[in-house]
Amino acid sequence: MERITQSISSGESDIYRNLCLATGVGSIMGFCVGGRLGARVAGKDHILANQLTTYKYKMQAHREYHSAVIDGFIRNGCRWGWRAGVFAGLYSATTTLMGEYRNKYDGLNYLVAGATTGAVYKVIHGFRGVIVGTIVGTLCSLPVAVISHAVIWMIPEDVKQKLDQLDREEKERRNQPIIEPWQRNLGLTEQMISQMENDLDVNESKSERS
Repeated sequence: MERITQSISSGESDIYRNLCLATGVGSIMGFCVGGRLGARVAGKDHILANQLTTYKYKMQAHREYHSAVIDGFIRNGCRWGWRAGVFAGLYSATTTLMGEYRNKYDGLNYLVAGATTGAVYKVIHGFRGVIVGTIVGTLCSLPVAVISHAVIWMIPEDVKQKLDQLDREEKERRNQPIIEPWQRNLGLTEQMISQMENDLDVNESKSERS
C-alpha cells in the first residue's frame, strides 16, 4: 500500500501515463471499429429504406447515401469510442496498481485487472451483470496473461535482475525533488561568491604576512 500511495502521489507516475495512453488509444480504436460497423449498417438500412424512392439526379442519390453512411459512422463510432476508452483506462490503471501492490509483473496482474474492470464496467446492470462482466473480463485477459507469463518465464534471471535494477533507479529518480533552473543558478552563484570570499581572505592573509 505504501508503494501504491507513493505511485499515486507522484506527478510522474506510471499510473497516470498508462491511464491517459490506454484511454486515448482505446477511444481511437473503438471509434474506428464502431464507426466502420455503424457505416456498414447505416448504408444497408438506407438502401432498404429507399428502394422505392425516385431521385431526379444520380448525384442526389449518392449524396444522401454518403450522408447516411457518415452519420452512422460518427454516431456508432462515438458510442463505441467512449466505452472502449473507459474500459481500456480502467484495465490499464488496475494492471499498474496490481504491479505496484504485488511488486511483480506477471500474468496474475492481467487476470485480476480483467476481472475487476469487467465487474466495474457492468456494475450498473446489477449483481448478475457484475458476475457476467467478471467472467468475460477474466476470459478476455486470459490470453494476455498466458503470453505475459510465458515471456517472463523465458527471460534469463540475470536479465530480470538488470531490468529490476533499472526500474528501481527510474522510480528513485522520479521520487527525487525537482530542482528548478533558477534554484540551480542560485546555487552556482552562491558557490562562486563563497569561492571569491575565500580567495580574498587568502590574499589578505598573504599581504599581512608580507
